[in-house]
Amino acid sequence: MRHSIKKQFAIIFIALMTGTILASWFINTTFLEDYYIKDKQRTLLDAYNMINNASKSDGLKTDSFMIELEKICSQNNISILIVDPAWNPVLSSRNDGGYLAAILIEYTFEGSSRNQKEVFKETEQYKLQKSYEPRTNTEYLEIWGILANSNNFIMRLPFESIRESVNISNRFMAYVGFCAIIISAFVIWLVSRKITEPILDLAKISQQISNLNFEVKYKNKNRENEISLLGNNINKMSETLQ
Repeated sequence: MRHSIKKQFAIIFIALMTGTILASWFINTTFLEDYYIKDKQRTLLDAYNMINNASKSDGLKTDSFMIELEKICSQNNISILIVDPAWNPVLSSRNDGGYLAAILIEYTFEGSSRNQKEVFKETEQYKLQKSYEPRTNTEYLEIWGILANSNNFIMRLPFESIRESVNISNRFMAYVGFCAIIISAFVIWLVSRKITEPILDLAKISQQISNLNFEVKYKNKNRENEISLLGNNINKMSETLQ
C-alpha cells in the first residue's frame, strides 16, 4: 500500500528520533567545549580558593591539605607551583617546577607574556587566562597571582585534554545515537505493525460486508482499545443487516 499508515507512522517516529539525536549531537558539538572550559575555570578557582585559605592559616604543609591538593591535581591534570617572596619553591606538583617558575616570573614582572591569548577573569589577587605554549604546541588554561601569605603561585591545565574529552564524548554520542536509531527503527516498525494489522483486518471485513457477506466477524482479542470498540460496532452492524 503506497500510503500505508504503518509506513507513515514508522517514518514519523524514526524522523523524530533521528532529529532529536542529531539536534543533541549538534548542541553537544557546538557548546560542550565552552561548557567544559567554564567548568575547568571553576575547578581552577576552587583550587585557588582552597590553597589561598590554607595559606592564611599556614596549612600548606598539612597532610590533609596535601592529600586534597594531590587529588584535585591528578583528577584534572593540573600543574602547580608555589614560591615564597624570595622565589624559593614552597610546593610543586610536577617535575617541571623550573619551567613553571620561569613562566611565573615573566607573568609577575611583565603582567602578561607574548603567549597570553585571552583573559577570562582578573582581580588584584589573580588572573585567569588562556595561553599558548609554542614549545609543546599546546594551549593552557592558567591561573596565577599572589596568595594571602604573599606567596606567588601558578596553576595550569592543558586545553588538549579538554578538547580530547569533548571529542571522545562526541564520538561516543554519535555511536550511541546511530545504534539507538537502528534499534528504535526496528521497535517502531514492530509496534506500527501491531497497530495497523487490526485496522487492515477491519478494512477487509468492511469490504466483505459491502459485498453482502454478513458472516464475517471481527475477532476481538480482548483488547480494551478504540480498534476493538470499532470492531465490535462493525460486528453489531453486520448482525443487524443479516
